[in-house]
Amino acid sequence: MSFKVISFDLDGTLLKKDIVNAFWFRELPKLYAKKNKLSQGEALSLLEVEYKKIGSEDVRWYDPHYWFDKFGFEEEPSQIIRKTKDEGKIYRDAIEILEILRNEDRFYLVVFSNSSRDFLEIKIDLFDNYFDRIYSSISDFGGIKKDPKIFKEFCNRLSVRPRDVVHVGDNYEHDVKPASELGINSFMIDRDLKKSKYDKNMIKSLNELIHILSI
Repeated sequence: MSFKVISFDLDGTLLKKDIVNAFWFRELPKLYAKKNKLSQGEALSLLEVEYKKIGSEDVRWYDPHYWFDKFGFEEEPSQIIRKTKDEGKIYRDAIEILEILRNEDRFYLVVFSNSSRDFLEIKIDLFDNYFDRIYSSISDFGGIKKDPKIFKEFCNRLSVRPRDVVHVGDNYEHDVKPASELGINSFMIDRDLKKSKYDKNMIKSLNELIHILSI
Protein backbone atom coordinates (compact mmCIF):
# COMPACT_ATOMS: atom_id res chain seq x y z
CA MET A 1 0.00 0.00 0.00
CA SER A 2 1.26 3.48 -0.84
CA PHE A 3 0.88 5.98 1.98
CA LYS A 4 1.05 9.75 1.51
CA VAL A 5 0.70 11.30 4.98
CA ILE A 6 2.49 10.16 8.13
CA SER A 7 0.85 11.73 11.17
CA PHE A 8 2.20 11.76 14.71
CA ASP A 9 0.68 12.64 18.04
CA LEU A 10 3.17 14.71 20.03
CA ASP A 11 3.21 14.19 23.82
CA GLY A 12 4.02 10.59 24.71
CA THR A 13 4.70 9.75 21.06
CA LEU A 14 7.49 12.02 19.83
CA LEU A 15 8.06 14.07 22.96
CA LYS A 16 8.19 13.03 26.59
CA LYS A 17 5.55 14.63 28.81
CA ASP A 18 7.90 16.80 30.88
CA ILE A 19 6.62 20.10 29.44
CA VAL A 20 2.91 19.43 29.97
CA ASN A 21 3.53 17.99 33.43
CA ALA A 22 5.63 21.00 34.46
CA PHE A 23 3.00 23.42 33.16
CA TRP A 24 -0.11 21.83 34.72
CA PHE A 25 1.39 20.47 37.94
CA ARG A 26 4.09 23.03 38.80
CA GLU A 27 3.74 26.35 37.00
CA LEU A 28 -0.05 26.75 37.31
CA PRO A 29 -0.01 25.79 41.01
CA LYS A 30 2.72 28.43 41.51
CA LEU A 31 0.48 31.10 39.98
CA TYR A 32 -2.55 29.92 41.94
CA ALA A 33 -0.58 29.81 45.20
CA LYS A 34 0.76 33.33 44.69
CA LYS A 35 -2.65 34.77 43.80
CA ASN A 36 -4.47 33.08 46.69
CA LYS A 37 -1.72 33.15 49.33
CA LEU A 38 -1.45 29.37 49.59
CA SER A 39 1.42 26.90 49.66
CA GLN A 40 2.23 25.32 46.32
CA GLY A 41 1.15 21.94 47.68
CA GLU A 42 -2.24 23.32 48.71
CA ALA A 43 -2.63 25.00 45.34
CA LEU A 44 -1.80 21.78 43.48
CA SER A 45 -4.40 19.82 45.45
CA LEU A 46 -7.10 22.38 44.65
CA LEU A 47 -6.16 22.54 40.97
CA GLU A 48 -6.21 18.76 40.62
CA VAL A 49 -9.81 18.80 41.87
CA GLU A 50 -10.68 21.44 39.26
CA TYR A 51 -8.94 19.49 36.48
CA LYS A 52 -10.94 16.37 37.38
CA LYS A 53 -14.22 18.30 37.32
CA ILE A 54 -13.64 19.10 33.64
CA GLY A 55 -11.95 15.85 32.58
CA SER A 56 -9.98 14.93 29.47
CA GLU A 57 -13.11 14.36 27.37
CA ASP A 58 -13.85 18.11 27.46
CA VAL A 59 -12.03 20.43 25.06
CA ARG A 60 -11.59 22.99 27.86
CA TRP A 61 -9.30 20.58 29.69
CA TYR A 62 -6.61 21.15 27.03
CA ASP A 63 -7.02 24.92 26.69
CA PRO A 64 -4.71 27.00 28.90
CA HIS A 65 -6.71 30.15 28.11
CA TYR A 66 -9.78 28.60 29.73
CA TRP A 67 -7.88 27.96 32.95
CA PHE A 68 -6.15 31.34 33.01
CA ASP A 69 -9.53 33.06 32.59
CA LYS A 70 -11.16 30.82 35.19
CA PHE A 71 -8.53 31.56 37.83
CA GLY A 72 -8.00 35.22 36.87
CA PHE A 73 -4.31 34.92 36.04
CA GLU A 74 -2.92 38.08 34.42
CA GLU A 75 -0.03 36.35 32.66
CA GLU A 76 -0.26 35.03 29.10
CA PRO A 77 -0.26 31.21 28.84
CA SER A 78 2.54 31.24 26.26
CA GLN A 79 4.71 33.19 28.69
CA ILE A 80 4.37 30.43 31.28
CA ILE A 81 4.71 27.58 28.78
CA ARG A 82 8.04 29.02 27.61
CA LYS A 83 9.38 28.58 31.14
CA THR A 84 9.05 24.82 30.67
CA LYS A 85 10.50 24.57 27.15
CA ASP A 86 14.01 23.56 28.23
CA GLU A 87 12.55 20.53 29.99
CA GLY A 88 11.31 19.03 26.73
CA LYS A 89 12.94 15.73 25.80
CA ILE A 90 12.46 14.00 22.46
CA TYR A 91 12.40 10.20 22.35
CA ARG A 92 15.47 8.72 20.66
CA ASP A 93 13.44 6.58 18.27
CA ALA A 94 11.48 9.71 17.28
CA ILE A 95 14.62 11.45 16.07
CA GLU A 96 15.78 8.28 14.31
CA ILE A 97 12.56 7.75 12.36
CA LEU A 98 12.08 11.44 11.57
CA GLU A 99 15.58 11.60 10.08
CA ILE A 100 14.72 8.63 7.86
CA LEU A 101 11.30 9.95 6.83
CA ARG A 102 12.63 13.41 6.03
CA ASN A 103 14.78 11.86 3.31
CA GLU A 104 11.77 10.08 1.78
CA ASP A 105 10.22 12.64 -0.55
CA ARG A 106 7.06 10.58 -0.97
CA PHE A 107 5.81 11.25 2.58
CA TYR A 108 4.11 14.35 3.97
CA LEU A 109 4.95 14.60 7.69
CA VAL A 110 2.40 16.01 10.11
CA VAL A 111 1.97 16.52 13.84
CA PHE A 112 -1.64 16.11 15.00
CA SER A 113 -2.10 16.71 18.73
CA ASN A 114 -4.80 17.53 21.27
CA SER A 115 -2.47 20.22 22.62
CA SER A 116 -3.49 23.80 21.97
CA ARG A 117 -1.45 25.92 19.59
CA ASP A 118 0.00 27.76 22.58
CA PHE A 119 1.78 24.52 23.46
CA LEU A 120 2.47 23.27 19.93
CA GLU A 121 4.22 26.40 18.71
CA ILE A 122 6.66 26.20 21.61
CA LYS A 123 7.16 22.43 21.68
CA ILE A 124 7.77 22.19 17.95
CA ASP A 125 10.82 24.46 18.30
CA LEU A 126 12.55 21.51 19.95
CA PHE A 127 12.52 19.69 16.61
CA ASP A 128 14.46 20.31 13.44
CA ASN A 129 12.40 21.17 10.35
CA TYR A 130 10.85 17.72 10.02
CA PHE A 131 7.19 18.58 9.61
CA ASP A 132 5.18 19.86 6.67
CA ARG A 133 2.14 20.70 8.79
CA ILE A 134 1.27 21.01 12.49
CA TYR A 135 -2.32 20.72 13.68
CA SER A 136 -3.98 21.20 17.05
CA SER A 137 -7.27 19.34 17.27
CA ILE A 138 -8.75 21.88 19.68
CA SER A 139 -7.35 25.05 18.10
CA ASP A 140 -7.74 24.06 14.44
CA PHE A 141 -10.77 21.74 14.51
CA GLY A 142 -12.59 22.66 17.73
CA GLY A 143 -12.59 19.19 19.30
CA ILE A 144 -10.48 16.37 20.66
CA LYS A 145 -9.19 13.47 18.58
CA LYS A 146 -11.47 10.96 20.29
CA ASP A 147 -14.16 12.02 17.79
CA PRO A 148 -13.69 10.39 14.35
CA LYS A 149 -15.17 13.58 12.84
CA ILE A 150 -12.02 15.41 13.91
CA PHE A 151 -9.89 12.93 11.95
CA LYS A 152 -12.23 13.39 8.98
CA GLU A 153 -11.69 17.15 9.11
CA PHE A 154 -7.96 16.49 9.39
CA CYS A 155 -8.02 14.41 6.18
CA ASN A 156 -10.17 16.99 4.42
CA ARG A 157 -7.76 19.75 5.36
CA LEU A 158 -4.92 17.75 3.83
CA SER A 159 -7.03 16.67 0.81
CA VAL A 160 -6.23 12.99 1.33
CA ARG A 161 -8.25 9.81 1.71
CA PRO A 162 -8.13 8.17 5.16
CA ARG A 163 -6.52 5.04 3.68
CA ASP A 164 -3.60 7.17 2.48
CA VAL A 165 -2.76 8.21 6.06
CA VAL A 166 -0.74 6.51 8.79
CA HIS A 167 -1.28 7.93 12.28
CA VAL A 168 0.74 7.03 15.38
CA GLY A 169 -0.14 7.98 18.95
CA ASP A 170 0.12 6.76 22.51
CA ASN A 171 -3.58 6.80 23.41
CA TYR A 172 -5.91 4.09 22.09
CA GLU A 173 -9.11 6.09 22.62
CA HIS A 174 -7.77 9.31 21.14
CA ASP A 175 -5.48 7.99 18.41
CA VAL A 176 -6.04 4.40 17.33
CA LYS A 177 -9.77 3.83 17.76
CA PRO A 178 -11.22 6.98 16.12
CA ALA A 179 -8.66 6.98 13.32
CA SER A 180 -9.25 3.29 12.57
CA GLU A 181 -13.02 3.81 12.49
CA LEU A 182 -12.49 6.33 9.72
CA GLY A 183 -10.20 4.01 7.76
CA ILE A 184 -6.86 5.53 8.73
CA ASN A 185 -3.98 3.09 9.30
CA SER A 186 -3.39 3.79 13.00
CA PHE A 187 -0.83 2.46 15.46
CA MET A 188 -0.27 2.88 19.17
CA ILE A 189 3.25 3.37 20.41
CA ASP A 190 3.84 1.45 23.66
CA ARG A 191 7.54 1.52 24.46
CA ASP A 192 7.08 -0.06 27.90
CA LEU A 193 4.75 -2.82 26.68
CA LYS A 194 2.10 -1.92 29.25
CA LYS A 195 -0.86 -2.03 26.87
CA SER A 196 -0.60 -5.55 25.47
CA LYS A 197 -4.38 -5.84 24.99
CA TYR A 198 -3.95 -3.61 21.96
CA ASP A 199 -1.42 -5.95 20.31
CA LYS A 200 -3.04 -5.72 16.88
CA ASN A 201 -2.25 -2.03 16.50
CA MET A 202 0.72 -1.77 18.84
CA ILE A 203 4.33 -0.93 18.07
CA LYS A 204 7.06 -0.73 20.70
CA SER A 205 9.35 1.55 18.71
CA LEU A 206 8.73 4.20 16.08
CA ASN A 207 11.44 2.48 14.06
CA GLU A 208 8.90 -0.24 13.30
CA LEU A 209 7.47 2.23 10.80
CA ILE A 210 10.39 1.37 8.53
CA HIS A 211 8.77 -2.04 7.94
CA ILE A 212 5.20 -0.75 7.94
CA LEU A 213 6.02 1.88 5.31
CA SER A 214 8.30 -0.45 3.31
CA ILE A 215 11.24 1.94 3.46
